[in-house]
Amino acid sequence: MKFFATTSAVIASCVLAQTTVSAAGAPWGYKTNDATMAGPAQWADHYPTCGGSRQSPIDITTTTGNAATRTLSFSGECASFNLTQTTDTFKASVAGGSCAASANGASYNMAQFHIHAPSEHTLNGKPLDGEVHFVHSNADGSALMVVGVFLQVANGGATDPWMVSVLDGMEAVTPAAPTTMSLGSYSNLVNTNAVRLYNYPGSLTTPGCDEIVDWWVVEQPMSISSADFNYPGSLTTPGCDEIVDWWVVEQPMSISSADFTRLQTQLKELSVTDNGNNARPVLPLNGRTIASLQ
Repeated sequence: MKFFATTSAVIASCVLAQTTVSAAGAPWGYKTNDATMAGPAQWADHYPTCGGSRQSPIDITTTTGNAATRTLSFSGECASFNLTQTTDTFKASVAGGSCAASANGASYNMAQFHIHAPSEHTLNGKPLDGEVHFVHSNADGSALMVVGVFLQVANGGATDPWMVSVLDGMEAVTPAAPTTMSLGSYSNLVNTNAVRLYNYPGSLTTPGCDEIVDWWVVEQPMSISSADFNYPGSLTTPGCDEIVDWWVVEQPMSISSADFTRLQTQLKELSVTDNGNNARPVLPLNGRTIASLQ
């Protein structure tokens, strides 16, 4: 078995060195009382964008009844992914095929996915057990679109087969030896769960927290669907760039208690996590509109 990195925000990954927090560009992580890294409350001190007004993640207040028609669609196939392990994440990058997405009149190519536990976005003030981020980038990398799908432990239930394959890959990869995963269509996975989504403009959720992300969050954890939410936001890791169009799927994906323990075991081996926790706390909405779509 290897030494693992968990899933974090989006296209910006930082390699953590064991040094004292002191200056811009400081090592970052999720621990609150560790002199070797800046915790989430300190990120903005070292990565100024992490203190921006369009940061991610956010809390989503769910809605009922009719919603606007969603503009998120997928094309192409890419079922092969190259899984790598770093100090802060397991990142599965597209290795075979070509798949794209369009949202709000813009086009993006699928780049990678990763996992957070617990979830970074919350629903009505409460986190779910985990969250998968499917990261898409425009042609020059100046804007990102991320689809978030929740994970929820199903008491007595089975794990979604797609997630079983991902966990097998996480247990096979090592820092020195990437592994290739053959997965089912991620677009089918999203569409199965995405009856209602929430969309908003936001940021990366790790430093530098760039506010370049169009977020789409699937309301229902991966079990099967109900709603989608869309909002503008950021990466959820430093530098927190506010370049992300987020789509959040309301319906969670199912994961058994035993398989969730497998996930937590891997995340706990990452030096940046707080005993396996790699979720940035939610940030203020600051006047942004969350679109609820079906």
